Amino acid sequence: MKKRFLPFYFLLSMSFLSLFSFGSNYGDETNGSLSKEKSPLKDHFTYLRVNQKSGIVNPNDVINARKQSQNLNLNRGEDLKWHIIGPDNYGGRTRAVLYDKNDASGKTIYAGGVTGGLWKSSDNGMTWTKINPDGSNLYVSCITQSDDGTIYVGTGEDFGSVDYSIFGEMGYETGIMGTGVYKSEDGDNFTLVPGTEPVIGDASNDWAYINEVQVKNNVIFVATNTGLHYSDDNGSTWHFAKDNNGNELTGKSLDVKAGDGIVVAVVDNVCYYSSGDPNNFINVSTGEEGKLPLPNGIKRAEFAIAPSDNSIAYVSLIKSNGNLYGIYRSENSGENWSLILPGSTTLEIYLYGGLFYNSITVFPNDPNRVILGAFDLWEGYQTEGGGLFYWEEESSAIVSEFSTKYLPYGIHAVSFRPNNPNEFIVGTNGGVFKGEKSSGTYEFHTANQKYYTTQFYTVGNSGLDNYVMGGTSDNEVLIMDQQSNSTGYARKLYPGVYLGGGGDVAVSLINPDVIVVGNAFGKIYRSEDRGENYSVNFHANSLSLNENFYTPFALWESFDNPYSRDSVWFYSGSHTYEGGSTIIVKSNNSNYPFEYTLPEDLTLNPGDSLLIQDPVSSRLFVGGTHHVYMTKYLHNFAKNTEWYDIANPDVGYTGTASAIAYSHDANHVFVGTTEGKVYRISNLALAYNKELADVNEPTSIVSVSELEIIDPETGNPMDQVVTSLYVDPEDPNRVIVTYGNYGNSNYVFYTEDALDQSPVFVSKQGNLPHMPVYSSVIEMLDSKLAIIGTDLGIYKTEDITADDVVWQEADMGMGKVPVLDLKQQTVKQESVTLDNGTEQIVYPGALNYGLLYAAAYGRGIFRCDNFRQPVGIGEVYSDNNSNGLNAYIYPNPVNENLNLELKTKVKGDVSIDIYDITGRNVLTKNLTSAQKFTINVTDLSRGAYFLVIKNSKRIETLKFVKY
Repeated sequence: MKKRFLPFYFLLSMSFLSLFSFGSNYGDETNGSLSKEKSPLKDHFTYLRVNQKSGIVNPNDVINARKQSQNLNLNRGEDLKWHIIGPDNYGGRTRAVLYDKNDASGKTIYAGGVTGGLWKSSDNGMTWTKINPDGSNLYVSCITQSDDGTIYVGTGEDFGSVDYSIFGEMGYETGIMGTGVYKSEDGDNFTLVPGTEPVIGDASNDWAYINEVQVKNNVIFVATNTGLHYSDDNGSTWHFAKDNNGNELTGKSLDVKAGDGIVVAVVDNVCYYSSGDPNNFINVSTGEEGKLPLPNGIKRAEFAIAPSDNSIAYVSLIKSNGNLYGIYRSENSGENWSLILPGSTTLEIYLYGGLFYNSITVFPNDPNRVILGAFDLWEGYQTEGGGLFYWEEESSAIVSEFSTKYLPYGIHAVSFRPNNPNEFIVGTNGGVFKGEKSSGTYEFHTANQKYYTTQFYTVGNSGLDNYVMGGTSDNEVLIMDQQSNSTGYARKLYPGVYLGGGGDVAVSLINPDVIVVGNAFGKIYRSEDRGENYSVNFHANSLSLNENFYTPFALWESFDNPYSRDSVWFYSGSHTYEGGSTIIVKSNNSNYPFEYTLPEDLTLNPGDSLLIQDPVSSRLFVGGTHHVYMTKYLHNFAKNTEWYDIANPDVGYTGTASAIAYSHDANHVFVGTTEGKVYRISNLALAYNKELADVNEPTSIVSVSELEIIDPETGNPMDQVVTSLYVDPEDPNRVIVTYGNYGNSNYVFYTEDALDQSPVFVSKQGNLPHMPVYSSVIEMLDSKLAIIGTDLGIYKTEDITADDVVWQEADMGMGKVPVLDLKQQTVKQESVTLDNGTEQIVYPGALNYGLLYAAAYGRGIFRCDNFRQPVGIGEVYSDNNSNGLNAYIYPNPVNENLNLELKTKVKGDVSIDIYDITGRNVLTKNLTSAQKFTINVTDLSRGAYFLVIKNSKRIETLKFVKY
């Protein structure tokens, strides 16, 4: 990587900005808040949570929901059991990291995911263990350690919560509210510090957001959303710190740092210092010579104190637009300050994100050298002449993630390893990384192994248990397609834009190589090789999509569609097929093979052809802005995709789509919008061409209806954002609609007459806490059982049809983490293998019938097996005229040694290949001529396999199960 430098005598221009237009996407030079028109997907979660009228989250609403949830927990029912799939090699947004100085070996590290909880590593970041108190899920914002070794953890993410809100500065808080300050003396058991738990109060609830904790000389300083607090009696009583005029330091406090003889803090963007007296802070944001600039135009300040010389301190000041104002240094314990890096319009190192990521850390052995966490990681050091520092960019977010210079964008925290000033840990938007400096050169390596903190918006499952993908916050789209020895190993996909979040996702059941992915700006893309490349003729982004918001889509596929009007030609080639015989036909959708039985009176002779109904069908539904689209050509990569406009303002559909769902036969599609409306689009099963499907055509048979849902509290139509819809696979009349936005009373509605002209939706809030509900499922074999994902984890009810619905927590193995997406596999299809004589093509179908999948915002992707139903291994179809080897295997199922015996006498060597259900070759052997073989399969994972044995003339495929 070519370094970028900021020498003291000039600032280099930055051509990097021309590559990524973060100015237009992440902020406004004249207004620090993000407008709705420019909001990235990072705000999608905010949009689902804030009150739809005020644009804020009132902390009292969150506290009430948590208390209601605690009451539910007292009567916890039989739980659903959730198992983490992954990713085990990517982490989520990490605000805080800490090397434990109690460990003389320097191997103990603590890290905190914003919504992923508190984690501990005892092997220097090789592996991690979640250690939240009482099984809860802490929203970690900061971690610190006192002189006596006690570890303190603050919760609640306040940084940039307003400025990154799509509503701009309309209200006070929109961040992830915390639960107080926690401490531990043994490093494993954490308890709440008395007096720091948020309680019901005014709209700016005290202790809702803990931005920094510092402990010095038995005084605990805490920077919170309401001011700078301190306690000098171990937390028994708390007070607001005061300035030297006796005024309490109230207002938003984003940082405090303490050393011997120095405490520096910022309250309402005004910087203060004190010699340690919590009631004698002196304002240094006066704009005078030797002081810090006036607070006007400054929105965040981050301090650091040199460990080797506590009289030296640093502060990084960020402008209201998220860019650098300047970095300053004090050599007399905060009394006077001098500029060491001015802000620049030609080289912006924060890229409008300084309100969100901003850290500064002093080397433990050198008070004149610092690490600056901005978009990338920089080192600054003092030159011989003093004055401005010299700055070097040491990491990059745009190089290959396998490069030793790679760090994800957004550096939040740095902690040096005890007794080693050249090793440190880094908390980033993409998890935890280890850094090392040797001979002036930096190297970085991921430390995210089993650090399950990734923030997922969506989940897309394939037909296999653990092949999943999902859109994330800050990690683009991650795919876990079982192409590695680790089940949870993920690859990062970059669908059309770099360094952003991922949107909706879908994996084809017909061909798992075909995927659809959304990016951070509402665009969607198609790939036929699992995201290695993207189709140039998909043309979805020429449609009216939600470019400034999440674009929802839904992929419906069937292996036996009775309504199909598509057909495919079968050619007999040189063979004769007698009437009544079964032939193998390849669908137009990824050549998926299906059986067709010839009529008794029809014989196909060599050279004949026959047009046959194609029962293998695919429909992709996309919700846009004032439009909903459909295509049936997802699998056709050879020509431009034809899209049908199935809803628009001309037929009564308006709004920005936020959720979409289909009936089991795809005859009906339901769409929810950000404005709270719900629409039904019908007659789609037979809308198989443009004339019938596109509502702009006079011959269209598609019907579009708005379905009114009334808020029982107000008597008015619902205006909260629709977060999910779910259609009962057994009956399209039964539909669930869920809503977001704190500050309301009803979040779950249900109807049993969704296909009527005017269906009646009834609130099913019951005893559910008043909080956003993001996702929903009606269990496929039990129409009364409903499962929802909420801001506080998974809930279920045994009877969604009851007048007074009873909800129970159902998050065993996951915890109370926001669950933004739920999917159940409602399609069953045995695997199919096509043998053409030279290779085996495996079509895995859908073998995970009944499995549930959850996208947890901060914990990764989970799977629930409670509702699994059996599916067979499937058939092997021959696509050639070769004879087999007359082989059989035993025992089957097998655990260790598989015996293979050939009934046909074979001359010459044979080869054996074993494929897993995804078509991946997992074992190959070349054997000398013999009739009996023994193959050790101990190292294979449990599951179904295909064994292919062949010589130069013959080939045969057998199925077996490893247990």
